[in-house]
Amino acid sequence: METKFLLSRLSIQRIMFHIFEALSILSMYGIIHRNIKPSSILIEDDKTVKLVNFGLVTCKSAPLTSLKPCGTPGYTAPEVFNCSKTGAFYNEKCDIFGVGCIFFEMLFGYPLFEELFSGNLSFNKVTIDDIKKSVSKAVSKIDRLIDSESKSFYFFLSCLTLFFRFRPPLYAPPG
Repeated sequence: METKFLLSRLSIQRIMFHIFEALSILSMYGIIHRNIKPSSILIEDDKTVKLVNFGLVTCKSAPLTSLKPCGTPGYTAPEVFNCSKTGAFYNEKCDIFGVGCIFFEMLFGYPLFEELFSGNLSFNKVTIDDIKKSVSKAVSKIDRLIDSESKSFYFFLSCLTLFFRFRPPLYAPPG
């Protein structure tokens, strides 16, 4: 029995492919978007997918001291969310985590961190442990939904990996 998704499997794959393609191009030019969320993705009537909302971009070559928590709570990667507390850095793979959050939302019709950030648009009141628990639940939920034929879905699921070093690289995913 095939799983019923909010969007067709093909539509999800196509949208995700084009988001990755846009982020790959940004990465080639040394740009980190830092605010990947549904409203940063436009889908035209002709099904063209466009990445917008470049207000928080930074360059990979920017000094590490300029890397501060930013983005939209609920789509921000754990390393960005936590960088001011740990002094850790982040790179373009923070955008991949946001793509994973969008993937979850396309599957289920609600944001991955809906309960965590409901009415709380602040990084200060949510802990990294809260983020980890929510991601763990989401990964289990997605894993139960997808079948072995959905190799690209497993690729997109890997976008939610908590440790950025283990997230997929920025290149177009399998079709």
